[in-house]
Amino acid sequence: MHPADKKLLIHSRDNRLRLLDCRFFSVTCAYSGLTNYQLPIRSTISPDGRFIISGSEDGRIFVWNVDNGTCVRSSWDIGYAVPVIDVAWHPYDHIVAFAAPGQQQPVWMFAV
Repeated sequence: MHPADKKLLIHSRDNRLRLLDCRFFSVTCAYSGLTNYQLPIRSTISPDGRFIISGSEDGRIFVWNVDNGTCVRSSWDIGYAVPVIDVAWHPYDHIVAFAAPGQQQPVWMFAV
């Protein structure tokens, strides 16, 4: 859910994220670029409601502007050669964490 509006972030397997306005049941914006065909990739909205961050099956991490869908960043050189399946944004600080499947994959945390 968006922290300030009644909007829900939907992750679909057609390589897109959509922001659904729950008041009108309409899509307000779509976000593309990531790869998602098989795995349950998780995305999140920043605590201030300005950005969306998501992993991808190709090992990249994407950041979009919530309002206009512009991709702000489409790669983050953190060394994952496997899908990034989960992201988390700290609720008060500018810190994000990324996780990938497998025992040898570390959880990475970055200040943004």
